[in-house]
Amino acid sequence: QVLATTPAHLVHLYLPDMVRRHRGYVLNVASLGALVPASPRLTLYAALKHFVLVMNRSLREEYASSGIQFTALCPGPTATEWASAAQLDSAFAQMPRWLVLSPDRVATLGYNAMMSGRHVVLTGAAARVTGALLPFLPDALALKWLAKNEPAVPDG
Repeated sequence: QVLATTPAHLVHLYLPDMVRRHRGYVLNVASLGALVPASPRLTLYAALKHFVLVMNRSLREEYASSGIQFTALCPGPTATEWASAAQLDSAFAQMPRWLVLSPDRVATLGYNAMMSGRHVVLTGAAARVTGALLPFLPDALALKWLAKNEPAVPDG
């Protein structure tokens, strides 16, 4: 509930003031998971991050002439507590170090992208490659690839 309600509530709270000022910035954190057709082992996470991405895109169109910049940050693997909470820390540990970005690096990339007017930013090599390939894969093929290549979530 937090993954969907919080970004929607914050936009609802602050957007009226931005509209009155004819300027503002909204940086919503989605995920690389927002771009996949489904995520066999992270079902709700991917669906809720897709909600954030779609909400951001919709608001960008709705407020196109308002002077408000909407950016969706879609990070790939990032060294945060999320990996442990999602029981993926062992999978992250097996990734090459250069594939996993620090939270500071992801935040800087997101901020810079927002300030330069980008609408969606994919951070890290894994996110950029995956994001570039997914539109060309039929959903059925992408799902098979994801099911085979996503880290397994342990039982328990």
